[in-house]
Parts: sequence; structure tokens; C-alpha cells
Amino acid sequence: MDRRTSSVVLIVMSALIWGSSFPAIKVTLGGAQDAFSFSFVMSFARLSIAAILGLIVLRTMNRLKLSIFRQPVVWALGLLNAVSFILQHAGLAFTTASKTSLLVNFNVVFVAVLSYLFFRERLGSRKIAGVLLGVFGVAILETGLDLSFLQHGEIIGDVMVFSAGFTWALYVLLTKKAVDSSFDYLDLSVAVIAATVPFLLIPLPFVNVAQPLAAASWYGILYLGLVTTLPPLIMWSKALRSVTATVSSVLLLFEVLFAVLLSIIVIGETFLIVYVFGGAMILVGGILVTSGPDKSASKQTPPRPAGR
Repeated sequence: MDRRTSSVVLIVMSALIWGSSFPAIKVTLGGAQDAFSFSFVMSFARLSIAAILGLIVLRTMNRLKLSIFRQPVVWALGLLNAVSFILQHAGLAFTTASKTSLLVNFNVVFVAVLSYLFFRERLGSRKIAGVLLGVFGVAILETGLDLSFLQHGEIIGDVMVFSAGFTWALYVLLTKKAVDSSFDYLDLSVAVIAATVPFLLIPLPFVNVAQPLAAASWYGILYLGLVTTLPPLIMWSKALRSVTATVSSVLLLFEVLFAVLLSIIVIGETFLIVYVFGGAMILVGGILVTSGPDKSASKQTPPRPAGR
């Protein structure tokens, strides 16, 4: 398996793990009396657990270098990550989950456009078609072709979750730039998660943090923190060294497909035949952006760990 193919596999695996977080979040929030407030608490707890896990791993490997936290890009990524989480959770209070997922995943279009502007990435008709098919596939999976979903929710919520998609696009591009330069993907992944945690403290004074939780909620928090946060981020960051940001973003749309499949299997959500078409569009989109040579992908020597 060549380096680019292995990177594609890593991204799809990351999407699978991240996709499993959606049914896990639904189960976790099911044990909370105030789901909106608890979503912020859950995000803070999830990232905190992941950060502690990552720091322990680095310390065990004898490669924990606190000097990486002096790098501005680490805190910039932490801020973008936290702002995206906050905008998405706050926006959910004013709009529907289907619109949230669709508007947030529209970030793939932002990534494609910004990659051309900042990295001069060659898109071409094949990549453009892959991006559009991926977005349409997500729209089908999230709406079931029921256009009435557009009438639900308030404009303020739509704007917030749409903005979350844009900030996540900036996060993807900045991560790509970092792993293409002097940052080791493992060190960077752990540092960014740790840098995200302080920013997630900002909304906590404004929500209800004191509420009893069922055991399933605590198990869900542990699963989200230990499984669906750091491991997929590490795999995704490593893969970014060999593929472009656009290719990565389209492949990550498999996250939505996996989330829908797992929700049907695990939670028992309704299966619709249109899901087959939505999934097929995402699959074809992924094939289009990964077929043929990726001349815009970085061709650098293996990066040295930052701060060493």
C-alpha cells in the first residue's frame, strides 16, 4: 500500500470513528434533563479526557515537550476548534439537527475554495464533481429529500451552525499547513486538544452544569473522550501529510454515512430507501476526489517534531 492510499484508509477510518460519536452523543444526552446545557458540559468533559489521555501517551513515550504550547498555531487551532463546538451547540438551540449537520458539513465547499486561494490547489472538474456529489449526498442522508426541513428553525441558529462549518474549514486548512511544515502529527494533535479545553470553559457559566446523570451518560462521556476524540484526530492529522485538504474533507463526509447506518442499527432509527442514493453519492464523490494523481498534495520530507 503506497503512502497516499494508506492516508485515504486512515481518513476513512477516522470518519468511521467520528461517525460513531453521533449515536453515542444521542444516547449520552438522553440521560440529561437539560440536553442543551449538558451538551456544553459533555464537550468540555470529552475534550478534557482526550487531552489527559494524550498527555499521558506522550509522557509514556518520553516525547512530551511543553515547548509546543509556545507555538501560536497550537492556540489558534484550539480556539478555532472551541469556537466551532460552541457555535454548533448554541445553534442547535434555534434550528434542527438535520439542518445543523447539513450546514456544518458544507465546510467541504469552503475547504475547496480556500484551498485554491491559499494553497493554489488544483481542483479540476473531477474534484469539483466529487465535492458537489458529497454535499448532495449529505443533504439526502440528513433530510430524506423532505424539503420541509427548510421551514424549521430560526435564522439565527442557521447562521451559527453555518459559521461553525466555516471555522472548521479554517481549522482543516491550518492543520494542513501545520503538518506540512515542522509539526509532528501526534504532538500537534495532543497539543491542540489540550489547547481547546480552556476555551470551552467560556460558555459553562451561562449553562446549567449541576444536573444528575444516568449511568449511560457517564459511559457515553468516557467513550467520546477515550475513543472518538484523540485517536481519529491523530489518524486524520497523519493522513493530511499525503493528501490535500479538499480530498480529506470529502472523505470525511463518510462520517455522516456511518452515523446514519449506526443510528439505524444501534438506536433503531427509521431506514429510508433514499439513504441508499445519498450514501452512493458520497461514495462516488470520494472515489472521484481520490482517483488519479493528487498533484497538490504535499511532497515534503518527513516533518520534525515541533519544539525539539
